[in-house]
Amino acid sequence: MSDTADVRPQKALIGTKHPLSGSENGANPKIPENPDKFATVLIKVMTAMNTGRP
Repeated sequence: MSDTADVRPQKALIGTKHPLSGSENGANPKIPENPDKFATVLIKVMTAMNTGRP
């Protein structure tokens, strides 16, 4: 038998310790406490973007 160490790659870790939202993650900004207000503002912004009006 060989005396060399086992050098096979380790399995990738499943899951993550990174938060899904928060100030440190710009891709997933923290959703406000009131999700209804968030949805209302989001709809207004998306409508303004589609129509070209503020």
